[in-house]
Amino acid sequence: MRISKVLPRKTADGLKSAVTDHKTSIADFSSRGDAKALWEELRVDEAIHKEPSSRRFLGSARIDPTEAKRLIETVGANFCRLSPFSSCTCSKEYDVVDPEGYWCRLTTLALTEFAYQSDDIRGFWTALQEHMGLPVSQLSLQTFQEILRRGFRYLDLVKAKGVVEDRNLYVSTLNLQNGVPVKHQQCFATLLGELRDEYGWWEIAHASPEAVAQLLLNHCTRHHRGWLTIKRFLEMSCPKDDQPVHPLSGELTSSLATIATELDRRGLDARVLANNAERERVLAGFDLPHAFFLRDWASLVPLLRFNPKPVHGRRIRLMRSQPPKLRMDPNDWEELTLVLPPQQVNAPEWKALSSGYGVLEPAGAEFDIDILQGVLDIPMEVSYLVKEAPAQCNWDFRLGSQDGSVAYSWSCQGPDPDRPVLIFDPLSGERLDPGAELGDAQEVVLFTPRQFTLLPSDDIQVIERVSSCSLRGWHGFHVEKVSAEACLRLCSSDIKFQLEWCHQDKLSPELRGARLLGRQQVFTIAPKLWIPPLEESATLRLRIEDLDNRSWLTRDDEVHIIPRADAWQAIDLDAFLTHSGRYSIVILVEEDHETLPRRWQQQLRLELDDTANDLVGLSQLTIQKLINPPIIEPVIQAFNTSSTPERVDDPANFWLSVWKVSGLWPFEQMRVEIRNGESSHSFLQAATARGEVVVETSILRYSLEPSDWYQLSLQRIGDAAAVPLAVLGEPEAESITWDCKSGELGGLRSGVVYELHAWNLLTPERPSQRIAILAESPLMLLELEKLLPDPEGIFVLELFLGQQRLRQLGWWSGLRDQHDLVPIGADSALLEQLLHGAPVEDFPQVAKDITPTLPRDRLQEAISNLKNNKTLQPWIDSSRLALQLMYWAQPSDTAGSPSAELKPPGHRGAEGRRGSRQRGPRRGLTYSLRFTPPVTQLVNKIKLHKDFEAVMTKLRQAEGIPADVIRVQRIDHQLWIELDQASHKEDLDGLIVAASEMLSWGIDLEKIA
Repeated sequence: MRISKVLPRKTADGLKSAVTDHKTSIADFSSRGDAKALWEELRVDEAIHKEPSSRRFLGSARIDPTEAKRLIETVGANFCRLSPFSSCTCSKEYDVVDPEGYWCRLTTLALTEFAYQSDDIRGFWTALQEHMGLPVSQLSLQTFQEILRRGFRYLDLVKAKGVVEDRNLYVSTLNLQNGVPVKHQQCFATLLGELRDEYGWWEIAHASPEAVAQLLLNHCTRHHRGWLTIKRFLEMSCPKDDQPVHPLSGELTSSLATIATELDRRGLDARVLANNAERERVLAGFDLPHAFFLRDWASLVPLLRFNPKPVHGRRIRLMRSQPPKLRMDPNDWEELTLVLPPQQVNAPEWKALSSGYGVLEPAGAEFDIDILQGVLDIPMEVSYLVKEAPAQCNWDFRLGSQDGSVAYSWSCQGPDPDRPVLIFDPLSGERLDPGAELGDAQEVVLFTPRQFTLLPSDDIQVIERVSSCSLRGWHGFHVEKVSAEACLRLCSSDIKFQLEWCHQDKLSPELRGARLLGRQQVFTIAPKLWIPPLEESATLRLRIEDLDNRSWLTRDDEVHIIPRADAWQAIDLDAFLTHSGRYSIVILVEEDHETLPRRWQQQLRLELDDTANDLVGLSQLTIQKLINPPIIEPVIQAFNTSSTPERVDDPANFWLSVWKVSGLWPFEQMRVEIRNGESSHSFLQAATARGEVVVETSILRYSLEPSDWYQLSLQRIGDAAAVPLAVLGEPEAESITWDCKSGELGGLRSGVVYELHAWNLLTPERPSQRIAILAESPLMLLELEKLLPDPEGIFVLELFLGQQRLRQLGWWSGLRDQHDLVPIGADSALLEQLLHGAPVEDFPQVAKDITPTLPRDRLQEAISNLKNNKTLQPWIDSSRLALQLMYWAQPSDTAGSPSAELKPPGHRGAEGRRGSRQRGPRRGLTYSLRFTPPVTQLVNKIKLHKDFEAVMTKLRQAEGIPADVIRVQRIDHQLWIELDQASHKEDLDGLIVAASEMLSWGIDLEKIA
């Protein structure tokens, strides 16, 4: 740092001597670069900018006391040379050479240190001005306030709220930066000791910081009315007039309580915290907030040495009003209730009441107000049935006192007059906010006034109409979203509006499991901890605490390494959550992560059934068919995946049947599914309190397109497979026949479009070739040499209908002998193994880096077909081929992964692989296609893709372009185009323009590889 000469100063004698001792360390703010150099030397930005602005405190920079003293002297020396000391003079002298305002930042930091260190009993401003040798005047005060206003803005610090805009605002904000000033730390320690004796460190550590902050303020106000300065500090951590504030005092106290409990659990003496080096080492493994800082430990270490048993053992509850919520009864959608949650409300004006008797209207519940403390305790939910829409946009709860006045009121937001709609989760009954929560729901129940109609759309499906509800003049709809992005459109004779129903990614961990309906975090079985999709792996420390027994259930080294994944991943908690009670789940991320927060915590309550602890004791699930055909005593059968479905010939008997599953956990969810040969539809249904699910097949009658074959299934959440209950018609897969020699494919339904998948063993890492087949008659003759774009190879053939795989047809070879042309890009070493008789024992070495796109279970089926295969040419040794393929089919780390099937069609395995058909250097390109306007409905998208493939084939043939030069492939409802050579891009552009005109769709290409 460049240091200027000693400044001429007007100063008090005490400050002069200090300057004389530090001549070489006084920076001149009027010299260009001095203020910035001193700021960078202190490394404040590095400390405070780690946190968002809502958690940014200067105290986290942890300035050394010697450095703080030097900084205060530097600021004083610079200001004393100004005459007069005013905002205008400071601006003219310093802003010219320091336009970024580093001198303002240094002054702000110096004043926070002075507010923390000063033990002067006079007012802050008087003590500051006299210490710096400045005249005690209104002008000096206003100048400091203007400098602080700029400094707060530059640093984006947390500022005090709820304080009148005067000198107290600035002093309160300065005190907020470092916490409790030195001169008040003994009082703060006394306050903490009293709370520790009353509640215990454990309860304080596990209460919310907001509740602890409110408790500190209430206790100080009640027992220490003369501690005005510390009371002002505590007030800054508590909201006033519903303004959000950061609970700094509560977070500081909770962190100290956490340290005390951890020291007690580990058998450590708190006196190790008095040593700076030892303290950093010990606290490194504790679960503390990232922004936790404490400047002075001397007065607090004795408190942390003891963890006495609390006097009363009471729980700390947030003494704050909580608004009521509108809820739908999950078992009776027609009932809407307004629910006031349990809470404690503090109102000082209640101390003036003559009587503590109160009635919550319109529910009629009676409560006693503690008029000595001014506190109302509502220990349970209070609710009433909503029958009328609110007159003033809100529903209200009112607490009526004995004199007839309204002592307190709560409000719940009613429907928007411009968009009168109420939306609920059909399973939990919780109200959903269309702007924030609707996107993650798959099904919703919405209510509107009767004059409004829900307009039909391809993006949604109305499962059921709710003819009426307790809200007079309203009706509802049970709606399912059938595409990723949907829109709810409602209209009346004079109003029309719409609600977006788009997916919103969840990027924080979740607890998922069977819950009590209407109780968000009360589970009936041990939930699983789900980690969201990660772009990079994460190392997590998991901590689980039993809050009732005050014990840790996990070890200190309970570490989980979560790999990178595109899907959610689960951590099983069954081994820890073994009995009913309250638990706390904490995740600590070892290093900063783009997706996960550094710390995540959630509390839950587990209410297990008596048999939940002993899975062997759970009753076996049973299934009954109640009616159609009518049975006097329904036959009770075991419910398991090996059950044989009932085959029904009469459609009436199938659609009018009613099924009942018994033996479930209360409110457990089951998936009900109906499928035909082309598509499926499913939904979740919750069991009753008796553990029963009743399914009426008739409600599924029109959920799918008409078909000759249907299957009804039920699946218990967590089971690997569904249990088929009944089948209508003959399964289509059983009617399919295939003659590989003649190419005859039989058992088809006329007019239906099937898809033939051909996986080439010679290029195992490429996706299967797909050919659409329109069944003009039940028996079709397939000429595979002409149908397949690349017939050179040994293929596994499979027949699909939509997303359903009907059956594996068998093997087919397009090679006349082992010297025939092979696919471009085929691995030469693999060809030697498969075609030219290389030693079988060398196959694992060749195949270890190859991941087949055919899933392992279908590859095993293909091996079984290969052993009985009589259709491949005699020169192909089927037994040898089956032995080689077993390497990929075995469930080992070197075997292929089904996920490889998702690779884009341009993927060609390891670099440098050549086949005998390659013609010089290859520079292929892969493009994905995008249609304008976009197609959202799956049925229309499939039709458009098939039309595009047919048009491109005709155009390519008309231009005389070979099939292997420009290839069109359809994978997972997306179209891809492969170019054999980059030089053919001009030919492709011409074909795309012609195809766009013929289809009347805009088509864009996006380069992939």
